[in-house]
Formats: sequence, structure tokens, C-alpha cells
Amino acid sequence: MKILNVVGARPNFMKTSPLIREMKRSSKIEPDYDLGLMEPDQDLFDITGKVLCSIRSVIRKSKPSIVLVQGDTTTTFSIFTSYTPLSSTQWS
Repeated sequence: MKILNVVGARPNFMKTSPLIREMKRSSKIEPDYDLGLMEPDQDLFDITGKVLCSIRSVIRKSKPSIVLVQGDTTTTFSIFTSYTPLSSTQWS
């Protein structure tokens, strides 16, 4: 089974890092994909469009069995629209 972990914002990364660490069995976590989306003066429309296109290419390339997402961000929304099996790791 191929699992793709998608985390958009730093606070969500901090919440999900123990899970990712355990899955990788490593103390060092590095992104496999850095979408490089952040630019000055962009609005929600700009970032949403970039995330949708970028996530689509990552999913097509990686062909995951399931995608784990953390949070309720634009990144999570983009995975939901990709018709890929999805599981949320959101917790308080």
C-alpha cells in the first residue's frame, strides 16, 4: 500500500509529524514534494488554484493507495477534489 501524507500548514505538520515519523521509522522528516507555492501578496484564489494543479500532478506521479491529510486547509480541500481515497488525521 502506498500512502501519501499531505500537510499544508506548519501547525498541521507539527501535529502529524509523530505519525509520519513512525511511518518512516526515522527521526528525520523531509518533504518528498515541496510545492513551493508561497508568494507575496497572493490571495486565497491564487493559492487555491496553485494547490489544485500542484496536488493533481503529485497524485498522478505518486499514484497513492490512500492520502492522509491533516487539518482543514486548502491543501485538504484539493485532495478531496482529486477523487483519491482519503483519510483525515485531524484531532484537537
